[in-house]
Amino acid sequence: MITEQHPPFSLKDRLESSTLRAIQQRVFEQRLSTLETEAAPYSLDDLRLAFGVTRLGLRSEVEWLPDAAFEAQHPDPDGKEIWSAGQIVNHIGHTQIGLTAWLLGLMDVASPSGPHPLMDLTDVERPGLLTREQSLHVLDVADRELETLFDAIPPEPKVIKQATHPRFGRAGVKGSVLMMAIHENGHLHQIMSLRF
Repeated sequence: MITEQHPPFSLKDRLESSTLRAIQQRVFEQRLSTLETEAAPYSLDDLRLAFGVTRLGLRSEVEWLPDAAFEAQHPDPDGKEIWSAGQIVNHIGHTQIGLTAWLLGLMDVASPSGPHPLMDLTDVERPGLLTREQSLHVLDVADRELETLFDAIPPEPKVIKQATHPRFGRAGVKGSVLMMAIHENGHLHQIMSLRF
């Protein structure tokens, strides 16, 4: 339940990683705001840029992580599973498939025929077997697909349609793009923890 409104970050602050994390806290952890409210002061280009910067960070990490980051990881001291870099990229690929369909549905645009190009590159049954090279290939294909998706979105979507995501709540086009950026920013930090 939303209990109070927080002023949005100034556009001069941009949507940097720390800003995305603060939005994530307000929307998902504290339930003080919504994705649409947080996305409102930003243009679609701002959101697209934030997403792109995060994706570049992911690519850089995948390129430079030690080889051990792509191997099965030991659980943390509490016994919680730690994903390998390949598992994280695999998850990002699968999430992008779902979010692409979500966004196209919000804009009443038909999904392209045939399976999503990422479908054959990620492994649902045994995730985490992606090597560095496979992970980079998944990110290459994912980047091309994102460009195609973002090019299909009008600069200022006139679509007022919103839908309710089972985990993330109500969101329109801009809120959904913000959700994608927040999601990948979280995984960027997760993958950065595999450096050591």
